[in-house]
Amino acid sequence: MLYPIFFNFFSKLPLGGDAYEYIWKLWWFKHTLLETGQSPWVAVDIYYPHGYLLAYGETTVANTILALPLTWFWGEIPTYNALVLLSTILSGFTMFLLAREVTGNFWAGLLAGIIFAFAPFRRLQLLHLNIATTQWFPLIFYFLERFARTRKPIYGPVAGLFFGLNALASWYYAVAGALFVLVWGLIRFRPLKDYLGQKQIRLGFSFFAVTATVLILPFAWPYLDIVGNPDIAIPMANSNFYSASLTDYLLPSPFQFLWGNWVFKNLLRRSSPGEFIIGWGFMAWLFALYGWRLARRQATGPWLAVVLVAVILSFGLTLHLAGRQIVIPVPTSITERFNEGLNTISLNYALESEPFTIGQTGGLVIPLPALVMRWFVPVIGKMRTWTRFGIIALFGMAVLAALGAAAWHQREILPKKSKVKQRVGWLGVIGLTLFELWWAPLPMVNPALQRPVDRWLAEQPEHFAIIQYPLASAFTAEQLIYTRAHGKPIVHGYATYFSFVFSRQHPELLDFPRAVALKQLAGWGVRYALIETAAPYTAEAEAMLARINQESCLHQRTFQGTVYVFELVGCGN
Repeated sequence: MLYPIFFNFFSKLPLGGDAYEYIWKLWWFKHTLLETGQSPWVAVDIYYPHGYLLAYGETTVANTILALPLTWFWGEIPTYNALVLLSTILSGFTMFLLAREVTGNFWAGLLAGIIFAFAPFRRLQLLHLNIATTQWFPLIFYFLERFARTRKPIYGPVAGLFFGLNALASWYYAVAGALFVLVWGLIRFRPLKDYLGQKQIRLGFSFFAVTATVLILPFAWPYLDIVGNPDIAIPMANSNFYSASLTDYLLPSPFQFLWGNWVFKNLLRRSSPGEFIIGWGFMAWLFALYGWRLARRQATGPWLAVVLVAVILSFGLTLHLAGRQIVIPVPTSITERFNEGLNTISLNYALESEPFTIGQTGGLVIPLPALVMRWFVPVIGKMRTWTRFGIIALFGMAVLAALGAAAWHQREILPKKSKVKQRVGWLGVIGLTLFELWWAPLPMVNPALQRPVDRWLAEQPEHFAIIQYPLASAFTAEQLIYTRAHGKPIVHGYATYFSFVFSRQHPELLDFPRAVALKQLAGWGVRYALIETAAPYTAEAEAMLARINQESCLHQRTFQGTVYVFELVGCGN
């Protein structure tokens, strides 16, 4: 599964795409902290002249800072590859530890570790260093489970340590960690009043909270500074797009070496299926359902709650089926009143006023708890990709599968089979699970470190800024890498919230090359506008080039690769 990473360890990246953002961040933290001594939280030559706040996206300091020695010694590409390899191996191992702790069964722990480490969701997310870092999550619950069993307060700060590392890997995981420690704890520590009446329990919880807070707060402040900024709000329609369906959990792995291509071509009907690949496989379903029916309710209860809450939240703002928003046909008058009511709530009562834009004219949509959280729960309402709660559902499902497998061992195998046959049976289960989840070889890509136009720009003297159009071509992770090649400030950039911030703060730049856009760019010291003509931007670029020909202050200077370069001469007059 992972051998292509070993064979291309120093030269290529798995999958590409957003991986470029994270190799830039690995370099940036090394560059600022070890070489220049400047603050890593602002890159002044990106989103010029305002400066690019790294809080517009994930800094994943559990990777970028903890891996500084590796980045300094090896460089960004091998460090990235080392981190995703370690995350996969450690995710399996830490889930094994947790499931063995919960079940007392080695083989059940091994099964859970395989399900968690090699689920298709994790393979997909190897291009997102933050989301791929799933190894800390099981350790939170491993030590909390030990704390629940032994009442020893020492396990509180250890669990808090891993809660902090999990949060610093991804702010998605910070939110998920806080929510699901609460969901799990309310059931695992029942009756809560009796537990909280014990001094050692209160002490352990206090140590947990203090340790986690001390770790997280120093790195959370840049985000707390911008969390109230309405310009970073994710549009409701964009957030609603990332709504999972129950069918997403039922699909076989599209990365499996034997049938994966068929699944991609015939069952993944979405235009952008990536974030919706969240199934966990038949073997996980089989043993989890067995455990739900036959394992002890006291053992399965907390994990079943984690799965159910995570699945419901992954369904997003409104209910979807097979990737399509469900609409209940009703008379137009009822639809209008329903949409007006939700619009009133959204505009007048939500924490951040916004119109309700995801209703349908042909019937009623079905609002879900995530919509209520968007309106009324701070921080979590800022989330964009609700499908990522699927990794928490996978986490809970892996433990349920382990509980089911342990119950199967106790009921079906232990009383009837010799030790040799028991091991053969378990090897069969492990083998089938591995076969079902086994990834086809990872595609490795050559990092797009520079283009011909970047070499040309690097040769130009003096200090000046550039901007690239169409903006869709500029809001890509590769643009961060290109800055290292040409060394010029860029007006554009890339991050989760960046395109929304840019569009809301500078609407005049959306209609290039109108005079108001040209005047603004000239005032910022922009010398060159780059026009990318490669697919999928060709049609938009050709239309833009036709308009550019009518502007007397834009002079073509060169054509490099697929990029036209125009100089702004007297555009501010």
